[in-house]
Amino acid sequence: MTACDPGEHGPGCTSHCGHCRDDKTTCNINNGSCPYGCSSGYKEDLCSIRCAPGEFGPNCASNCGYCHDGNTTCDTNKGHCPTGCAAGYKGDFCKTNSFKNMNACNRIWACRIKKNMCSSR
Repeated sequence: MTACDPGEHGPGCTSHCGHCRDDKTTCNINNGSCPYGCSSGYKEDLCSIRCAPGEFGPNCASNCGYCHDGNTTCDTNKGHCPTGCAAGYKGDFCKTNSFKNMNACNRIWACRIKKNMCSSR
């Protein structure tokens, strides 16, 4: 097979590479797979499938944190929550628990958030 231009693959080099991690310039010239994985927001061998809700990052390998609108609403590239964090969570990815006494909360069968603390009914 003749060498294709960067970003192309397949017979006659008529197909375009997916969203390869290395900025779409190096995919397998025979089958279009990305040897170094996918860019943020894409997955599968050809890196042409967008992340499913709740996934983000290269190859969609990371899970969203506790976003205000649910853990399926984070940005598929970087994982940030566009509307902020759910109650009780903080940080860039809304994965840091901010409950003052979470260990005690985990031991209580029925608990609820009240003034940033967990308490029984």
